[in-house]
Amino acid sequence: MSVSHSHLYHGPLGRDLVHFLRQSTAPSTQNTYRSGIRSYTTFCLSNQITPFPVTEASLCFYAVSLANRKLSFKTIKVYIFGVLYQNNMLGQFSRLSDFNILFHTLRGIRRSQGNLSSRPPRSPITIQHLHIILDYLNHSGFSPTDKAMFQAASLLAFFGLLRVSEYTCPSPCRFDPTSHLQVSNVSFNANFTMMLVRIKASKTDPFRQGTTIRLSSLSHRLCPVAAMRIYLQQNLPQTGPLFVRSNGQFFTRRQLVTLLNLALPNVPNINTHSFRIGGASAALSSGASDSMIRSLGRWTSDCYLRYLRISDNDIHHFQSRIASLTLTSTIWDPDKW
Repeated sequence: MSVSHSHLYHGPLGRDLVHFLRQSTAPSTQNTYRSGIRSYTTFCLSNQITPFPVTEASLCFYAVSLANRKLSFKTIKVYIFGVLYQNNMLGQFSRLSDFNILFHTLRGIRRSQGNLSSRPPRSPITIQHLHIILDYLNHSGFSPTDKAMFQAASLLAFFGLLRVSEYTCPSPCRFDPTSHLQVSNVSFNANFTMMLVRIKASKTDPFRQGTTIRLSSLSHRLCPVAAMRIYLQQNLPQTGPLFVRSNGQFFTRRQLVTLLNLALPNVPNINTHSFRIGGASAALSSGASDSMIRSLGRWTSDCYLRYLRISDNDIHHFQSRIASLTLTSTIWDPDKW
């Protein structure tokens, strides 16, 4: 005799089940999926289609409608994944690979869009840019606390190769002590030659095991350790996030974008991720090995190679060395080996 478990879904166990299912994906992924599910449901209702369980036809026509609205292939694919995720949560397991016509429809959309939907590569923050940012802050109307905060955050992001989510808050008033930096997460050695920053959560650390990055003191204007020490001398709250404006607002991605637009108005394609790209590229220019760059940026794969930007000076130095060679290798012929 079969036993129904439907009554469990409406009790405490059902609520706990929903909670753990939501924890299976990152909050940012959940938000994107919700956008796709809302879009798909609206499309189905306006075309008199039953949204769930999904059919290959409904997904194909939905993908075509998104393409006709000029959405990028990347967005369309993520939205489809969101719909399939919701379908699975409703007990109707399905994968993209189960739908051959949908697969080829998406492939056709990607080929038809070509590179039109590709955004220009982000520009790296360079050492010269850092000097410009610091000069802008020194002559700006920001309060001393805000100047110190922006400087400490910028140098930490660059030399620590940080992702923007690792040192900013999602909103000026929202803060999660289990994942966001606090004053207690920053420490120094006895003679202040080394700074340790405890990163509690990141994109490649979904289980929040945390990691500690180290930054060295420099005899230089761009010293991240000195900048952090100056900032920490402000009267900072010990229970909130590390970076807080003088008006009490938490430091956010949007505020950082505003700073970059003000300090570097003529630099194209500058983004919050430009600090991480710039730090990796500067490490390459300084002679750091691939393994060192990968370790500094806490990359778990070779995707860090996409972030490296080879400077004109590096190319000049490399090609000058080539030109100075007295003997070069002949064309390699595998048949002779």
